Amino acid sequence: MPGQFSAQAQDQALGYLYQVRYALLLFLKAGIDDPEAQISIEALDDIAFEKNGTAAELIQTKHHRNKASLSDSSSDLWKTLRVWSEALLQGRLETENIIFTLLTTEQAAVNSAAGRLRPSSCGSRNVDEALKTLIDIAQFSDNQTNQTAYRTFLRLTDEQRRFLLVNVQILDNSPNILAVEAEIANYLNRDSGHSPPLYI
Repeated sequence: MPGQFSAQAQDQALGYLYQVRYALLLFLKAGIDDPEAQISIEALDDIAFEKNGTAAELIQTKHHRNKASLSDSSSDLWKTLRVWSEALLQGRLETENIIFTLLTTEQAAVNSAAGRLRPSSCGSRNVDEALKTLIDIAQFSDNQTNQTAYRTFLRLTDEQRRFLLVNVQILDNSPNILAVEAEIANYLNRDSGHSPPLYI
């Protein structure tokens, strides 16, 4: 048991460090095109971009040390949908132009809801099919871990569920924490010719 708790603590710490590093990377990238970009961590979501005090993009980050599949019953997927569904139910979202991003090192399974919610540029996006799959899972799955998320998702109206998924993009197979560190070093070091050490 102690070893199990230790591993869980390590994974949680790694996940938070990944979140912070990815926020920095996204901020560096956004700053090139938008010097007034505003970003927050653990406020509106894991990571959030804001414009004039209003959320423009909410980002959930999920990091795994080993490659895993983002299936229709993935706890990462449903925990994320629960967070966003609760925000909608509680009226905490003030704009219809918001983007919901799940950024994960997992790989979306073939023909999965997650795979159909990749950005349109990936060529596999199909919101209607993804919505149908997720409703079926929420209604009929006996996965006990996800039951709270299923109930929360089903509490949304038809219009709210569609609004949510139309604005969701899933970025699977994203760079792991070491790759993100290397990308940050590249951005910080484009002019200096050497890579500074990172302490975040």
